[in-house]
Amino acid sequence: MASVAWPRRCFIWAMAYLVRQDFVRAVPLLTEALTHSRQSEWTPGTVLGSMLLGMVHVERREMNQGRSLLEEGLALAEALGN
Repeated sequence: MASVAWPRRCFIWAMAYLVRQDFVRAVPLLTEALTHSRQSEWTPGTVLGSMLLGMVHVERREMNQGRSLLEEGLALAEALGN
């Protein structure tokens, strides 16, 4: 498995922006972290990224994209036993 240091940093910065509801800055970081987590097969990161991005899409009233990401995150979390 590749290093997960970079997606962790992206998640930390993205969450700081999410607290301020700065979705314009948070979404690219979350997308990058999710992509890197998927490529490195870091399942907890994929769960976190999917859930956070899903919630952002729901908040922005983009229900189909949000639902898809939330369902992916939930399925992966259940597979991990969380």
